[in-house]
Amino acid sequence: MRPFPTLRGTRRLPPPTAKQLPALALTFLVALGALLAVPATGQAQISVDQVEVFLAPGLPNRQTAVVNVANVGDKPIQATLYINDWDRDLTGDTRFFPVGQVSQSCRDRVQIFPTALRLEPRSEQAVRITYTGPDSLRQACWNVVFVEMADLQPVQGRVVQYVLRAGVKIYVEPAGLARDGAVEDMRIAAHTLTRDELTKVPAGVTVDSARSDVSLLFRNHGGIQIRPVGRVEIRRQDNSVAASVPVDEFPVLPGAERRMLVPLPTLPAGKYIAIALLDFGGAEIAGGQVEFERR
Repeated sequence: MRPFPTLRGTRRLPPPTAKQLPALALTFLVALGALLAVPATGQAQISVDQVEVFLAPGLPNRQTAVVNVANVGDKPIQATLYINDWDRDLTGDTRFFPVGQVSQSCRDRVQIFPTALRLEPRSEQAVRITYTGPDSLRQACWNVVFVEMADLQPVQGRVVQYVLRAGVKIYVEPAGLARDGAVEDMRIAAHTLTRDELTKVPAGVTVDSARSDVSLLFRNHGGIQIRPVGRVEIRRQDNSVAASVPVDEFPVLPGAERRMLVPLPTLPAGKYIAIALLDFGGAEIAGGQVEFERR
């Protein structure tokens, strides 16, 4: 294993602003098996300054990245650092696993130093994330580095331990991997409520079943993560554009599929063609189409 360089000491930070405090990357709060709100006073908080890190085998200037871990709370903290595997499901939600359970895990080819931190209030420390595997790596791999701390807080007359962790996703991508992707399936489906929409539906209210989505199934056929972005054009029978609905950028890991639901706008009665146009940074634009009718 290659030796890790010596790190600098901790550095004092200015008091965080109101905008900085919520910016905790991949943050999770767990207390006795249930999710709890962070206490309003005397709380410990950690943050990291990068959500994603990209490393490359065989390129000395891209085999190590430095992430700064900060204590933005008002009391000292002790944190441990460790590596997990992760992937995304069809809807884009991230799932976490022990190392070695995802087929494209970097396993022991990614190392972190240090693996334990003590941070005074308003201070930060650098953490090195290094790819230590062979230069001849032929396919991308990925992990997540977690910074985790535990704290005791009074909650409703009891002392409760909660665990707070911030994470940084690590991608190791060899040079020369292809970008390739395609819309594998496209159809019109009954509208599926988003999580945000579900929270806004009053009890006893029936959701309008007449609403529809354009359902897109996109597959990454290439060797690295891609982020398609584009639009769905709604065209009339004479090929004129009746509406254009943006498709926000979404990440897709190599070999993975992602289902995107694009809400259809209100349209006059008639026959239409929905055409998807997605740019993922490859040589061509990924596209698909489906015909439908509004009565």
